[in-house]
Amino acid sequence: MKQNNFFGLAICLITTWMLLLSACGGGGGNGITGGGGALIFTDSVVFDIPGSVVGTAIANIDVSTGVSGGTAPYTFTAIGLPSGITIDGSTGIISGTPLATASAGTATITVTDSASDSESITINYGAVVAAGSPLTFTDSSSFDIPASTVGIAITNINVSTGVSGGTPPYGYSATGRLLKKWYEIRVNNRNLP
Repeated sequence: MKQNNFFGLAICLITTWMLLLSACGGGGGNGITGGGGALIFTDSVVFDIPGSVVGTAIANIDVSTGVSGGTAPYTFTAIGLPSGITIDGSTGIISGTPLATASAGTATITVTDSASDSESITINYGAVVAAGSPLTFTDSSSFDIPASTVGIAITNINVSTGVSGGTPPYGYSATGRLLKKWYEIRVNNRNLP
């Protein structure tokens, strides 16, 4: 009799989980196809535009990956991008070639679904410098690694917005005892001592 109760409970839990998943619009969509429910636009440091050089195209940045829910199709708009950098209204891809120098700053990206619901995020962009400018890195407190707990991932930190000049693409490295230990643990799949 106990075995029947266990299987009955398992079937009940699975059925409840499937109903919840269906009601929340789960199980489908990559952000660009919708999935029902409230429109959500989640910001990420991968949407930030690194420092760039006038006349050199930036790498494409797809902000549609931060969109979920709502009713497809979506449209994207941007306010405050550097001159020459645009967003494709139907795909959410930021691309282009900077046309003029500019200081580092922020831009607002808005997604609107077919039901006219909209959400916005603010992205950072690095300085746009003239070709042939010297490579510089401007430190910022936003690059500091916050206090953390062993075994819990920290929030990504995008230091590319502090870079300007030189010739992209840029390579990055970090040194220090704690970073070295983290690298050894993450790369070599070793456990903490």
